[in-house]
Amino acid sequence: MNFDFGFLNNTIIRDITTKYMNITSINIATDDDCISLGDGSKQIHVLNDTCGPWHGISVGSLEKYPNEELVKGLTVRNCTLNNTDNGCPSKIKISKVTFKNIIEISATQEGVVLICSSSVPCKDVMLSDIDLKFNGTIAAAKLANVKPIT
Repeated sequence: MNFDFGFLNNTIIRDITTKYMNITSINIATDDDCISLGDGSKQIHVLNDTCGPWHGISVGSLEKYPNEELVKGLTVRNCTLNNTDNGCPSKIKISKVTFKNIIEISATQEGVVLICSSSVPCKDVMLSDIDLKFNGTIAAAKLANVKPIT
């Protein structure tokens, strides 16, 4: 299935588990996750979007359910995250993920949170050209069990 959500504005895109989806050129201003992807999602492209305030873009459920499937092929590129408290958190095993050309004004000191399981680390992750700010200073990226593209 191939969905394009370019026509939506100020709408939560929540609890999506799908293959081959583009979320492009939209403005999401909610009091929750702007985009929330479930386990098993593959080839998701989040491009040229503006998100915030609140949580940002979330992936997974912190191994809340048994037998969660891998999230693979997530690209977040040319996006602006305004006043988000998590930015782009991930709570599930993921691979082949790219975060590129992201501007974030974070509501917390940790602008990007990518915490992966030690037993199944996130693989093939690329973070490039990310500008994180918190109260006018540089925000941190919190990463655990993340393996870069080799």
